[in-house]
Amino acid sequence: MVLIANIAIMGASMDDIARRFVNMIDELYDLRVNLVGSVYATPEKLYTGKRLQFEFECTSSRLREMRTDKYLAVKDLS
Repeated sequence: MVLIANIAIMGASMDDIARRFVNMIDELYDLRVNLVGSVYATPEKLYTGKRLQFEFECTSSRLREMRTDKYLAVKDLS
């Protein structure tokens, strides 16, 4: 399980941070790690920039799936 506090809304000036966030979510998702976080917005609104819009749509989808009972029922692979 991974705990992350205060996940901020990321705009265009935070593209580097947003890219690392996307990569981290990809790794956690692939390894089926449970994520607990406090956020300031829904997954769809965490990134307000344009450059990484497609990547963040995938990340938003993964974050939504990571909250489902089906995802949570699978054993952590890490």
